[in-house]
Amino acid sequence: MRWDCGSYVQDEVRARYQGQRATCKIRDVDRYGRIVAKCFVAGRDVGAELVADGLALAYVKYSRDYVTLEKSASVQNRGLWSSTYERHAVARQQAARGRDAPDPSCALKGNISKNGRIYHMPSDRFYARTGINENRGERWFCSASEAQRAGWRRAGQ
Repeated sequence: MRWDCGSYVQDEVRARYQGQRATCKIRDVDRYGRIVAKCFVAGRDVGAELVADGLALAYVKYSRDYVTLEKSASVQNRGLWSSTYERHAVARQQAARGRDAPDPSCALKGNISKNGRIYHMPSDRFYARTGINENRGERWFCSASEAQRAGWRRAGQ
């Protein structure tokens, strides 16, 4: 059976935490400039709750705090563990799909590379071979001014 596990998890997180105040403690910054943090709502560790319920995976590159919780969720078939999912296959499919704008009127590609956050116009040299992986923080823009306001710069070629 195929199911949109990402939407399922998003709905679960929204139902649990929407409207509540979260406080986060920054632990690190990943290579794409994203903040890695431990967040709490009403004193409860949000990451621990989500991993324990099988709604998230332990991010062992930055912390081993949730490894035991993930194993327990897996053994007890909670959340995502209650089905078969192909994490890497899904990422590859998303990357391939990331070459075509979901909205043709918003076709500028916001790409994160070793040179930072850059955007590609459809007329740019490397536009066609640039994919967008939203899981890495990459995104689509509707205009150059929108991209620039968000802190992205135009690709050199």
